[in-house]
Amino acid sequence: MKKIIMTAVAASAALLVSGGALAQGYVGGAFGPSHVDADCGGASCDNSDVGYKFFIGYGFGNGLAVEGMYFDHGEATLTDGPLRAKFKGSGAGIGLAGSAQFTTLISGTARLGIASNTAKITASNGFFSGSDSETNTVPYFGFAVGFNVARGLTIDAGVDFTRFEYEGEKADSRLISVGLTYKY
Repeated sequence: MKKIIMTAVAASAALLVSGGALAQGYVGGAFGPSHVDADCGGASCDNSDVGYKFFIGYGFGNGLAVEGMYFDHGEATLTDGPLRAKFKGSGAGIGLAGSAQFTTLISGTARLGIASNTAKITASNGFFSGSDSETNTVPYFGFAVGFNVARGLTIDAGVDFTRFEYEGEKADSRLISVGLTYKY
């Protein structure tokens, strides 16, 4: 009986040590085209820009990780005669990421979290200008495919979604990105 208990304790210790060895931190960043689905009310509108994101996370060794993220989804520009308005969306959030290794070269990640998003509006009519912003807490989610290029380093292609709100108006946003993740 004593031998069985000692074996169970040794096996449990080995699992704890190996679980700790599999846990790891990571950092990453990406950029690419963004699209803000802002309603321009019939005026000339450019809803596309370049956005970016930075993230840091800690993986628990079982495919789950907790991560913090900062992102900027670029801006949309409305032009109607002399009136010009810009809508800029950025945010910071915390969430969970689930990862899976499909092959030795290809992995996938799904993200889900909550973000504090800020919608900033800047308007001018040629003579006067002003700006205002509003911050709301909203969900974000995304998916990425990673290609291992070196030990701990992947090139990622992903898409992230969130929503920005200003005075009751909502604008869904999408960021398609390419970037790097480094696991340490």
